[in-house]
Amino acid sequence: MAGIDRTFVTCWEDYKAAYDWAKSVGKVTDDFGNVFAPFDWMAEYEESEFKESIEAQKERYRNYYKDPEHVRQAKDALGEDWEPDKEGIGELTLWNTPTYFDIWLIRNCPIDFIQGRLKQQYVSSYDELKERRSEYDTYVRPAASKHFKVLPLGSFPRIRARNLTLHIQSEDSDWMYSDETGEWHHWLECREWNTNTMNARGPITRRKLKRIIQKCGFPAGVRLRCYSIYGHVFEMVIKK
Repeated sequence: MAGIDRTFVTCWEDYKAAYDWAKSVGKVTDDFGNVFAPFDWMAEYEESEFKESIEAQKERYRNYYKDPEHVRQAKDALGEDWEPDKEGIGELTLWNTPTYFDIWLIRNCPIDFIQGRLKQQYVSSYDELKERRSEYDTYVRPAASKHFKVLPLGSFPRIRARNLTLHIQSEDSDWMYSDETGEWHHWLECREWNTNTMNARGPITRRKLKRIIQKCGFPAGVRLRCYSIYGHVFEMVIKK
C-alpha cells in the first residue's frame, strides 16, 4: 500500500493540462465511497511564478554540479556512466496524494505524465488496480461484533468528569479513524482517514462505552487502548 506521495511537474504545459482537467471533473465519488474534488489537492501556480521557479531550480542544479566533488559523489551513488544534465533539472510539486486518490487517478485520469508517475509508484500492482482486481477491490470486511472485554491491564474506571475526553485508540495498525466521517475502517477498505484515535466526551459509563463501541463496527479480535489526561488507562478486546 502506498502512502501519501508526490507527483512532480517540469513544464508549464503539463501543469496547465493537469490544472484544466482537475477543474473540469469537479467533485467525484470513487469506487470505495470517498467523495473529493481532485482540484483541491493541487498546488496552484501562476505561469510566471511557475517558470521562474523552474529556471531558478535549474540554475541551482547547474551550479551544484560545477563542483567536481559533487559530481564524484553522484557517480559513486548512481554509477560511473552518470553525468549531470547540462540544461539543469527543475520540477515543482503538482500534488501530494493518498492511496485512494491514486487509485481513482489510475482508473480515470487521461494525462500521460500522471499515469507514468503512478506506474512508478505502484509498479506490479498498477494493472490490478486499473482492472479493479486489487486487494482493495476484493476485501470483505468481517462481521461486526457488539461485545467487548476489559483486559487485566486495568478495570473499567468511574469516569464522571463532564469535561473529560476519553481517547479510544486502535492497537491494530490495520484500523484507522476519520474525524470527518466519524467512522473506523480497515486500511484495505481504502477509505479516507487521519488518525488511529477517536475521542469520547465524559462522563463515560460502561453502558455509554458499549454504545460507542457498537457504532464502530469492529470485528472480533480488535484491541483498543483507552486513556485520558487524568490517568484513566484500560484496554479492551472485541469479542464474538
